[in-house]
Amino acid sequence: MSAKKIQKNENQFIVKSNVITRAVRSSDAGIMTMRLFAFGLAKLSDKQYRIQKDIIEYNISIAEFVKYYDLFLNQIYEKSKFNKKYVTVIEREMEIISSFKIKNLYDNEPLDFDFTNLFLKCGHRKNTGKLYFKIYKEIFEKHFVNQIKNFTKFYLPYTKFITTKYTWPLYEYLRSYLYVSSKTSKSIAFGHQPMDFKIIAEFLNLDIDSSYFKNMKDLKKYVLEPVKKDLENTDVIMNYEIIKTGRKNTHIKFYTKLNMEKFAQQQAEVYGKTSNNYVDFQKNQSKQILNDMDKDSKIVWDSE
Repeated sequence: MSAKKIQKNENQFIVKSNVITRAVRSSDAGIMTMRLFAFGLAKLSDKQYRIQKDIIEYNISIAEFVKYYDLFLNQIYEKSKFNKKYVTVIEREMEIISSFKIKNLYDNEPLDFDFTNLFLKCGHRKNTGKLYFKIYKEIFEKHFVNQIKNFTKFYLPYTKFITTKYTWPLYEYLRSYLYVSSKTSKSIAFGHQPMDFKIIAEFLNLDIDSSYFKNMKDLKKYVLEPVKKDLENTDVIMNYEIIKTGRKNTHIKFYTKLNMEKFAQQQAEVYGKTSNNYVDFQKNQSKQILNDMDKDSKIVWDSE
């Protein structure tokens, strides 16, 4: 991918609050859902939207979406069974996206909470070949515009390489902590706090009583290893360690480090820098960080 000036929905960084990240963790949400949602957020980041009183509206061209992810148009309109009825793929995905909710918590009363629909309305217009999304301006400004802390940032082209629905929530979680660490401690490697299986199950919409948490081979084969492989195509390199409490497996500890070559390349593409010079500059910077960092001898990047 050349380092020419950024095009619409190409080489796009997207910033959203962690509240929105949690809203997308629906049990029905799959790879197509995450791609469609991310592609739409790029429209907001590019300021390709209309304001009508207190409502923000943006559109997605189905032709653009299909081309971006190298799909076939007929795939979008194929029918399959969903919620006891046969619907097209795009109808299914829009129904899932329309169900995304924000959970509002209150500091002064920990037991109080509200649920708010992320989207006021969304739908499909076949005559224009577009999907439309309407969102309250208040939600838009709070969770997409005024981002000072507690936000997640991701690079849209990485969504092309997802092969499992477990990759994206983990990527966003791991990346946010890794980047904070890289800025504060000047280290491109980070050992995350061990996560209890119950938290992992909730995080990835898995049943804690499923075979994944009883048979570590299943957890590795169908969840952890596919995610690890997917992340090789991003700016985050991941490894993990399964931890026991007594004789029982109870936690996962993730280790991450920045892939500086991919990180440098994305910066060059997004900001339109001269590719070779800018990438070399970033690589030299990464070498300096590597020389300065304290290496954690406990981190073993070959899990085999």
